Amino acid sequence: MGTSQVRPPSAVDAVALAAAALILVGWFGLSTLVTQFPGVDLQFRFYNLWSVLANPARLVTGLGEGDGLRSVLFGALCVAVALAVMVPYRVRQRGAWLSYLAPLVLMMVCGALLYEKTSGDLIVDSGRHGLESQLIGFANTVANRMSASVAHHITLGLGAYVSFAASLALAARGLVRFRAPASGCAAE
Repeated sequence: MGTSQVRPPSAVDAVALAAAALILVGWFGLSTLVTQFPGVDLQFRFYNLWSVLANPARLVTGLGEGDGLRSVLFGALCVAVALAVMVPYRVRQRGAWLSYLAPLVLMMVCGALLYEKTSGDLIVDSGRHGLESQLIGFANTVANRMSASVAHHITLGLGAYVSFAASLALAARGLVRFRAPASGCAAE
């Protein structure tokens, strides 16, 4: 066997399976984002994130009727990513252990996209100087203050913490196994 190929482990990694189970519980069973105003309590699971990314106003208005398909499709992606823990048991390449990083990467990408979508100016300035530019600047100032006020009512839910911690543990385990000698049995 070369250094890039390893023999698959003889038994499924119980720690990795537990981490994958916790990721699934965090993504599907617990709230990832929670919006609370007086009289309003909106809870979003991780699998709803595609709808929130498509329209961040959903964090305040809630999901619409057309968001079901997005949730199903993104939910299927989430299940596939969580099941990536099984890749090293089918693929005989050392790099297969890097599949343990998939849930963490998905969460980091979603977090970065959500930050990018919700933190910029609402109206893009055309670059012209004068009244138009001043009105756009004023509108952006008002919108940014309003969004800052709303942001105080949006928090991470328990699902975000559970799935992120499990994703970190899974990623660390995958990196340890990837860097281990080519026997395929490291960190059993």
